[in-house]
Amino acid sequence: MFISIIEQGSFVKAAENLNTSVAQASKLISKLENELGVQLLKRSTRSLKPTELGLAYYHRIKQLMAEFDEIEISIKNQSRAPVGKLKISAPNSFGTVQLSKTLVNFAQKYSQIELDVSFTDRTVNVIEEGFDIAIRIGELKDNNLIATPLSQIRFVLVASPLYLEKFDCPQSLQDLETHSCIIDTNFKDPYEWAFFEKSPSNVLHTINVNGRIHFANTEACLAATIAGLGIARLPMFILKDALIDKKIIPILENYELPRRGLYAVYPPAKHLANKVRTLIDYLKEQYAYPAEWEIYE
Repeated sequence: MFISIIEQGSFVKAAENLNTSVAQASKLISKLENELGVQLLKRSTRSLKPTELGLAYYHRIKQLMAEFDEIEISIKNQSRAPVGKLKISAPNSFGTVQLSKTLVNFAQKYSQIELDVSFTDRTVNVIEEGFDIAIRIGELKDNNLIATPLSQIRFVLVASPLYLEKFDCPQSLQDLETHSCIIDTNFKDPYEWAFFEKSPSNVLHTINVNGRIHFANTEACLAATIAGLGIARLPMFILKDALIDKKIIPILENYELPRRGLYAVYPPAKHLANKVRTLIDYLKEQYAYPAEWEIYE
């Protein structure tokens, strides 16, 4: 009643809006003022205005009502099965090797979800192109999006037995400067490789490398590495099978390459759609570090 009186500007309109009498409305406001011990309204024959405390009370009640509505919507969403189309973007290699399997399992679990998925190394405009979620690896540049961390991507320095039979295995980071390296041009600085010492000091080193093989595709870099064309820094999400089959082996294991974050990014929204929230929660569960691709014997 109090909120309606403030918004309608009169007892008469508020009473009509709530299908009650003016006398009953006045009685309810008087009771509320007595309970609070303050005057909420300034009444005169010509006007009806809230007092300073009345206005503060109005804004606080409106805020609490909005919060209650959000809680109610959230609870209702959690109790419903997700429905509708999800438009998703992801980097080529991660999408092909890992996300595709995860989304197949997700679609099997949630039969009312429709998937529209694009794998591309182009940084899509999530809002303008109508994506619900984009998967990103590494540095995030768009401050207009919400980012949820999913996992970490670990990189490993590898070479094939075929390559190491022809050339001496590097014994130090400086040795890399004399070796042929496979260059993934998707990196911001593809020729500058960073390493942390596996020691208490955790010193960061950077080495400039060279090579005749350049790919803007992680799977192609792996294929070139297996073929013995050079040394590569590659993410574990694509390496597991090749490591198990001994097609490649880790080198310089006393150093560790910087990890990169794996994120789900999506447009800001007052109420996140249930289908989007469900997918994000599913990805967080599936990719929690260390993810399945990190573990091999």
